[in-house]
Amino acid sequence: KRAAGLAGFVVRESAQTLRDPQHLVNTAVSTGVITAAGAAVLARLLVIPKDRSSSFRGPLGTSKRVVWSEGVDIAQVKAIGASTGSTINDVLVAAVSGALSIYMQERGDSLASGDLRAMVPVNLRDPDAALGLGNEFGLVYLSLPVSIADPLQRLYEVKRRMDVLKRSPEAVITYQVLNLLGSLPGELASQAVELFAAKASAVLTNVPGPRQTLYFVGKPIRNLMFWVPQSGDIGMGISIISYANVVTLGLMIDGLLVDDPERIMVLFQHEFDTLTALTHQLSTMPA
Repeated sequence: KRAAGLAGFVVRESAQTLRDPQHLVNTAVSTGVITAAGAAVLARLLVIPKDRSSSFRGPLGTSKRVVWSEGVDIAQVKAIGASTGSTINDVLVAAVSGALSIYMQERGDSLASGDLRAMVPVNLRDPDAALGLGNEFGLVYLSLPVSIADPLQRLYEVKRRMDVLKRSPEAVITYQVLNLLGSLPGELASQAVELFAAKASAVLTNVPGPRQTLYFVGKPIRNLMFWVPQSGDIGMGISIISYANVVTLGLMIDGLLVDDPERIMVLFQHEFDTLTALTHQLSTMPA
């Protein structure tokens, strides 16, 4: 009810809201949709600038390219994590960041221009309601450290940034904002979505799938893959899924932005091989 009340207020004052995003923050607090602490988080999100220019941003076309990687043994991912004090997710995001970094360099993008920002969905569903229909997720902005050349340092920086996000209420605040946007008229909602989408170049999500092999009409399912949707002017969706102890990276990208996405898949595997070699050196170094 509070979100609906705020939606009505924003509709009535839509012009001011779009001119001055801080107006939305003030209104959200005054109507009780978010707390004062939440307002600080929302205000910070609203002032995040547009993401940097790169090969992954630009005018979008009418076609999408989809590719997926060869499977990576999850034991390899766990070994890298154990050697560096990182989670499986940290390692996967670091490998993706490394692949994008090398690709950007090959395309002539300057890494000195800064990192690449991704929008990451965060599941907020109660575990007890996991089998119910519907989505309940918030969004966080994760800066992928593509400007860091060293693979290990890149992994450590991913871990640091992920740890910060885990302690942040950002996902809960964006979930409340998404509920609000869903109550707005189409044109106003589209403009609000553009406001947030312009701050990222990709949507990135990691889904843990079944650990055991599944069967369909008696035949084993060899692999699973999914594609993450994008909104606004975001032209790249990065999806990671684990299934039967194998991790696969999927990429959906606008055809006008990247015409050789297969190259990114090769670089993803290259990053894992590099991290494996480097962490092996760490484990064999004398204490």
